[in-house]
Amino acid sequence: MIKVSVIIPCYNQGEYLKEAIDGVLAESRPTREVIVVNDGSVDQTAETAAAYGDRIVYVEQENRGASAARNIGMRMARGEYIAFLDADDVSVPSRISIQAAYLDRHPEVGLVCSEVMLLTGPGRLRRRPRFRRRPRTPGDFRLKPLDWNPVPSTVMIRKSCVEEVGYFDETLRQGAEDWLYHIRLSRWFKAAYIDEPLVYYRTHNVSATSFSDKIGTGLRQALLILMKDPAFPGLPSLFRAELLLYAFLLFMKKPMGGRREAVPYLWSALRTNPACVGFGLKALALSVEGSMRRWIRSCRVPGEG
Repeated sequence: MIKVSVIIPCYNQGEYLKEAIDGVLAESRPTREVIVVNDGSVDQTAETAAAYGDRIVYVEQENRGASAARNIGMRMARGEYIAFLDADDVSVPSRISIQAAYLDRHPEVGLVCSEVMLLTGPGRLRRRPRFRRRPRTPGDFRLKPLDWNPVPSTVMIRKSCVEEVGYFDETLRQGAEDWLYHIRLSRWFKAAYIDEPLVYYRTHNVSATSFSDKIGTGLRQALLILMKDPAFPGLPSLFRAELLLYAFLLFMKKPMGGRREAVPYLWSALRTNPACVGFGLKALALSVEGSMRRWIRSCRVPGEG
């Protein structure tokens, strides 16, 4: 019986795919399967996967995005648990065993994730700042719009959760699909966090402004989907208020809509639960902190550390 199915979606990340697969196969745990979904790659992905023969399950699809690739893998998965891993990230050799053992010990938990180490370049590692709000015990919290959203490659869920929550929304891209799925999972099931880096998360050089705009657009779309969900009115009032306030903060950005579209979300949030003001102050503080960090970096003399 297969205990864990590891799903690796890959789109033109063939240069990293071998490292990702090897990291999973390095585990001594025999009851796991590796499912690689080639999302229409035009690089060496197919050749890299073929070299593993029947040690992995390999499937191809036309390019439809990471959500569609993960959904195919989830439907094929035979394991009791499902672990996600992006093709350019790497699991530490004990990751699968540690997370599976955690779910074994805590049947009330539906999702478990961990911290990451950032791969910022050849041989360069650094630990990502820890989650802003970490659980003291399993299920001590629900995922929050700003506080806590795990890196997808660190997530392991019970396959039985999929029957309740469903699959990733294939209309979303740029990380919004992960955020929405994690929020939905936490609505139905308890979530837990392991304060140990179990995945090496690779960072790439991209335009920060362009990437930020794309993420903001995707999150706006995800928020609208969530707020139109028939189950939304039944969510705790503070949770709904924080989501509405998050919508206000996103829509205030000019590319997202501007003040006229944003302000109604602010009033709706305050009417739903005034306690969400604390969330807004935290978001403002984080925004100021980020602006200060960018300003400090811009003031550094080239060549200085």
